[in-house]
This record gives sequence, C-alpha cells and structure tokens, in this order.
Amino acid sequence: MGHLVSSVHLHIEDFLADQYSSEDHPNAGKVVGALALVGVYCFNRNLYRHSRSLAKYSIHASKPTSSTSMPARYGTPAWAMILNSVDSLGNAYCHHLGAVGFDLILCGPQIDLNRMEGQAHTLKQRYKVRIHVLVVDYNNLSANGSMGYQEIADELEDYEICILINN
Repeated sequence: MGHLVSSVHLHIEDFLADQYSSEDHPNAGKVVGALALVGVYCFNRNLYRHSRSLAKYSIHASKPTSSTSMPARYGTPAWAMILNSVDSLGNAYCHHLGAVGFDLILCGPQIDLNRMEGQAHTLKQRYKVRIHVLVVDYNNLSANGSMGYQEIADELEDYEICILINN
C-alpha cells in the first residue's frame, strides 16, 4: 500500500509541475499531494467496505431459499426425483429438497425398500411434503425385465418432475 501511495503522490506532483509554476503557487504540489493521499486512503477504505458487503451478499445468495419460493419457480406441484435416495448423498438431497418444499420421489432397489419407507416417514413428518417410493432394480432394467422402462414411465406419468438427482 505504501508503494501505491508514493507512486500516486509522485504522479500528482509531476502533473502539478506541468500545470502550475512554483512561483505562482508555491505550495500547490504539497497541498494536492496531501489531498491525493487522503483520496487514496478513502478509496481503499471504501473498496474494502464494499468488498466485505459483496462477500456477505454472495454468502447470503448461496443459502437455500425459503420453502415458498423454490417450488413456486417450477410450478405446483413440484416433484424432485432422487435415485438411490437412502445413500448418504441421496439422503442429504432428500432433506434439502424437502426442506425447501419439494414433494419427493424416492427411488432405489428392492433391497433398500425398508430403508426408503423409513426415510419417507421421516421426511413426511419433518417437512410435511408428499412422498412416493419407487422400487427399481437397476441391474435388471430392460424392456423385458420385472419393471422395464415403460412401466417406470407409466408409474411416473402423473408426476410433474422438476428436478432429477442421479445419485
């Protein structure tokens, strides 16, 4: 900062030397130089204050929005579908999306059915959202499997899915 201030001071003195003769205004260079130092200080102080304000705004903007505004962006009802919802990251997505008001479709294999039903109960109680549990065996998913693509499409036809989390 000291280098910047002395550099500004020298540039102002050079400018004043070109504009005014020392005979007409003997202290002009010193006065304007002092004012320039005050200006540099005020500029840096304001820059620091505004950068702190911007940092606060960016942190605030990254927080989850209120429960009424998020689903309203997507229309009502707004459903979010989370694949492998009982895993740690999938569970976190379920809680976050439930907290902001999305109705949830929990999707997972048959082996996780009990865990998904427990998770559905918890999410309903905590966030007062609607939950649909969909059991899909990802390893045997085919047109001829126990639950093929068409069956999944038929089961989800009535849901307005706005967000899909492929976990």
